[in-house]
Amino acid sequence: MLAEAGATVELAFPDRRAFPDVGSSNAAAHLRKLYAQEIVLSPDLRLQEVYQEDNRLVAVLANEYSRRLEERVVDLVVSEQGTTPVDDLFHRLKVASRNHGEIDHRALLTGRTADDCPQPGRRLHAVPPRGLPGKSEHPCGDLRRAAPLQGHLTRLAAAGRDRTQLALENTSWYI
Repeated sequence: MLAEAGATVELAFPDRRAFPDVGSSNAAAHLRKLYAQEIVLSPDLRLQEVYQEDNRLVAVLANEYSRRLEERVVDLVVSEQGTTPVDDLFHRLKVASRNHGEIDHRALLTGRTADDCPQPGRRLHAVPPRGLPGKSEHPCGDLRRAAPLQGHLTRLAAAGRDRTQLALENTSWYI
């Protein structure tokens, strides 16, 4: 929206590529739109701090690999810190679950979600949002889908008139 209004936009993100949790087909569509709007992509950068200098803000970005700091003088910083998980239900249920909410990592690596429920009792699972390889649900039907815990989206208005920068910080998925 900012770029469509004529602002200069930079998308900075700590990963090697933008949209790491989006499939390649969908990511390509998003990238085409970004490049069509002449948005600058800056990988490997994470927002470290923002401080005020006169009537402007300075956004400090750190390179994920070299730790070298870069500063951007900006007019505005808008930061989305994602969502806070409502995990009280998980913690209440895990006490009574057979597996105490723990993932069977061997099953996970082989593409299975868990055993075939030979023992009575509910199993409680937390899985990544993409699901597990090979299966998306537990054979007993009691898998819980993960929800985004945090996705940091930070918008930085860049120095100069009608210039804006956008920084996308790390996105983590948990339950």
